[in-house]
Amino acid sequence: MNTSGENKINLDERAERDILRWRALRLARSLRTAVARQRIETFLEFRMMGLRYAVYLNRVVVVRKVDDVFDLPNTPPHITGLIQHRGQAIVLISLPRFFYPNARGIADADYAMVVQVNKKRFALQVEDIEGVRPLDSASLSTPSESLASEQVVYISVVTADGLAVVDLEKVVQAEGFALS
Repeated sequence: MNTSGENKINLDERAERDILRWRALRLARSLRTAVARQRIETFLEFRMMGLRYAVYLNRVVVVRKVDDVFDLPNTPPHITGLIQHRGQAIVLISLPRFFYPNARGIADADYAMVVQVNKKRFALQVEDIEGVRPLDSASLSTPSESLASEQVVYISVVTADGLAVVDLEKVVQAEGFALS
């Protein structure tokens, strides 16, 4: 025999379950939305001029030690020379000399990072390779005025800890870059 008190408990339990189900669905939906908004980007971090830089990992073909560099006469100062990679001659670029064309001195850069940008393959001469670094796109921000004005136009984003991501597309399109 059902009493009105038992019906009320059953209705209350059912309403409570419905509310809990609704809350669970809402939380799951917001979690899926948050995960969808979070986009992980992968970079190769390196050192150059004593600072930390990175490029998108999907642009990197290979990283190798610089062995023999063949001089190229009558080229801009940022073109260090040619290196060989799997039977191909690859132009070796010094970004510090690209950023600061009037700078003098010898760069201590032991690695060549071969990259591919818009069907152009070239190598960046870097001091050291720090490794692969995944970053949440939410942790990336626009470059600040703290970067040198010569560089800031070629930096796409920075992290809170000072890692600057080089925009290789802008570098390749820059007047005077001259890769053919």
